[in-house]
Amino acid sequence: MRDAAEICNLSRHSGRVPYEKARYNFELRRFRRAHPWLAQNPTNDIHRDYFNRNVVTNGARHLGGWSDTGDIINANTIYYGWRTDPEGRYQLLLIANMEGKPLAKFALRFLIPFEAEWEVVLKSPGLSQMPKRIDRYFVIEQFANGEAVILKREL
Repeated sequence: MRDAAEICNLSRHSGRVPYEKARYNFELRRFRRAHPWLAQNPTNDIHRDYFNRNVVTNGARHLGGWSDTGDIINANTIYYGWRTDPEGRYQLLLIANMEGKPLAKFALRFLIPFEAEWEVVLKSPGLSQMPKRIDRYFVIEQFANGEAVILKREL
């Protein structure tokens, strides 16, 4: 662990972390602490809890799910899924671009099967132009690597 002490010490890097990114990371930590049930295993009911990974080429072509047979140079890896709170009052939806070049336009209708309005609860600094409420027909523009959004809908 001694070899990682240098890189893990936040005070050594705080001057290089943009304020918006640090604030987002703090808000994400607060969100996780406010929803401790997210750390528990999901149910096997895909209507309540679901998680998937898609490999896409700049939003245009679906290359596959969990296999890595796609174009590793031009592809993006998108993780998405939803969890339902234990009382069944609301669902949280995560959409994250975890690899690849920015997606020029990424249509959510391919990921969200529900006809509902979603509240944007938390979003990466690069998604600052995203409105506070969206539906499944919303298109994320310039969805960059490492960006994510958490949405909420009441049941």
